[in-house]
Amino acid sequence: MIKRVICVFIMVLSVQAYCQDLVYKSGATILNSENQKLSPDQIREIMASNSEAVDLYNSGRNKKILGDFFLFTGIGLMAEETIRGLTSDIDFPTTLFYAGVAATIVALPIRIGYKKRMRSAVAGYNNKSTASLFNGVIVIGNRNGIGFCLNVN
Repeated sequence: MIKRVICVFIMVLSVQAYCQDLVYKSGATILNSENQKLSPDQIREIMASNSEAVDLYNSGRNKKILGDFFLFTGIGLMAEETIRGLTSDIDFPTTLFYAGVAATIVALPIRIGYKKRMRSAVAGYNNKSTASLFNGVIVIGNRNGIGFCLNVN
């Protein structure tokens, strides 16, 4: 009987150790174990126990917002100056066109950096959550019998 209990315990432990709580997909999309998309507030709530992961996640979100701002501002400036250059008698390319090119170039490394931070946050959370897997074992007894309760995070 003891051998069966130990065998079941080891199998549960090995299955739980390979489960990931969160999965990072492209575009700053983070999914839970049931492949449901989580909002940023839900992710912060889930990661609340791991402050380092929350800090990396927040930093990644800030970099994403900043990168998107530079990228779309740059594309908008280039498009506006190109249209203006084609429809009027101004010298093309103008200073605003070059500013748009510069903003677009600056946005690329920022956007690459946010993806690394988001992946690191998810990996840090998943590694920590499997490290503290069990809270403890409790012996439960009632009128129907006796049993063990295994508390899992």
